[in-house]
Amino acid sequence: HDRTILELKNSGNWRLINKKMVSNSLQLYDELVRSLNVYIEQREESLVQIMYPSLNKLFDNQVFNGMVMGLSFVRPINNPQLLSIDKATLNQFANQIHFLKSSNMYFISTSTTILNNAKKTLTLIRQEYNERE
Repeated sequence: HDRTILELKNSGNWRLINKKMVSNSLQLYDELVRSLNVYIEQREESLVQIMYPSLNKLFDNQVFNGMVMGLSFVRPINNPQLLSIDKATLNQFANQIHFLKSSNMYFISTSTTILNNAKKTLTLIRQEYNERE
């Protein structure tokens, strides 16, 4: 996506898109993708700064290490104990998980919107420039 849009803009070839509806649709798609990317970067930053310290307070690194199998995780055996059972620490972690869940739901919703926009834009391009699928 990014390389194609940037190439169109930087090379001056955007002017070759003479159909206003197509140009507007491509621009909207580009704006949606860029705003999602910014949100993802901000979320990743907040995960590092906010959530990771809570992980360190609650979970034993050796248990985590034993759970990693390539790119996936396996459930730990023997139901290992948390490092802390402090109610405030557990509540803070639960709130952070809620934030993560809400962020993921936002990503899914926004990504669906972007996908639908992309499909409509492709259909519009084909219609306006008389191309077959």
